[in-house]
Amino acid sequence: MSFLEGYKVVEISRYPAGSILGMMLADEKAEVTKILFPNINPEKESVEFSVWNRGKNILNANIFDDSTELERVLALCTTADIIILCLDPKEIDKYSLTYDSLKGEGVVVSLPCFLPGHTLDYLPPEEEIGAASAGIYSLNPAGKLPVPGEGPSFHSLYYSSSFAAMTASSAVVGALLQKNMTGLGQQISVSLHDSMYQGMGGNLIRHSKRSEGRQIAHPVIGRAYQCKDNKWININMSHPRFLEPFLKSINKLEWFDELNDLDSLLENENALNLYKEKFELLWRENTAKEWEDKLGDIGVPGSVSRTVDEWIDEEQSYLSESIINVEDPYFGKMKQPGKLIQSL
Repeated sequence: MSFLEGYKVVEISRYPAGSILGMMLADEKAEVTKILFPNINPEKESVEFSVWNRGKNILNANIFDDSTELERVLALCTTADIIILCLDPKEIDKYSLTYDSLKGEGVVVSLPCFLPGHTLDYLPPEEEIGAASAGIYSLNPAGKLPVPGEGPSFHSLYYSSSFAAMTASSAVVGALLQKNMTGLGQQISVSLHDSMYQGMGGNLIRHSKRSEGRQIAHPVIGRAYQCKDNKWININMSHPRFLEPFLKSINKLEWFDELNDLDSLLENENALNLYKEKFELLWRENTAKEWEDKLGDIGVPGSVSRTVDEWIDEEQSYLSESIINVEDPYFGKMKQPGKLIQSL
């Protein structure tokens, strides 16, 4: 039995953060009803819509233009244990979709872009706004000023929305525990902007003054090397506790002292270039999978750099349910990322 089975959720959201949170709760067997707004959910026939709204009941309700349908949704909210709100701030106020206005005993989860009181609290919880405001969109090239005419380097991953949803999910469980003990609901607010600080973690502090975006761990040893089969291996070997056992395993332990003396290496350009060449040739001696197995045997972090399709087709991806097969009403049988949490 999943720990949210039996709980009722009403999701009033037209941005990814709310949909992702609703998906996570539905994955744990909560009964999630998503309010779908006509002509406002352009992603309805997209892959994202299919993933984020799996396992939900879909209720079409034009709450922004029809007062009867708004009342219908508000009545539904009074029966819900959890209400997810991820709308434009002006819509929440205009249609009385606030904790105080709902007057229920449920847990209301708001996912704004910025918390009330922030100078930008009027902006909608768009992924691009939340991520860019927290600095997750890097400049191009890394750490430098943008290439003239190109601007920042954007990506398609929903970082700020996902972190907000994950942060809110644990808060929801805590609020439900309190509700079970006291009978009282509460308002939870998790902003996309603030959630990114959790995602960045220690890097936010360590690299806040760094002029370059590229992390330089070792002057010789890189993070990725091309192997005998032309595939790439990604490694983490800058620390002596990984470097020493690796060199010992390939009978090159005599390299250790010189490679570990970073100051001397940086002052000796010839030695620096020589070791760089040695490392390039070294990884060409075996296939990427052979290196991955060898590194695993000696406890050194390293992995074959797989394509997305290669990762999806890995047997372990299915055994761990990181990838699941879903029968989608629009796309038919499709592969989707699995549950973030595995409850036993």
